[in-house]
Parts: sequence; structure tokens; C-alpha cells
Amino acid sequence: MLASAFAAPGGTHGNDIILSAYAEAICEQYRFYSYGDGMLIL
Repeated sequence: MLASAFAAPGGTHGNDIILSAYAEAICEQYRFYSYGDGMLIL
């Protein structure tokens, strides 16, 4: 949800953007690792 808020500030479709990005990452066989509650957004 945190990433969704930054994906579409002021909008309501951020979740769709993030889910699309995750689907692409899975297709490309990216690895997902957990870093706890920390998140860095550049």
C-alpha cells in the first residue's frame, strides 16, 4: 500500500500500477526479498 500511494500521488489507480509492475517482475524472474518495514523510494 505504501508503494501504491507513491505510484499515483493524488490518484486512485496506484495499486493497479504496482500490481502491473509486480506481474512484469515475476515474468522476468526477478527475486523478491523482504527488508522488513524499511522502504527506499528514489
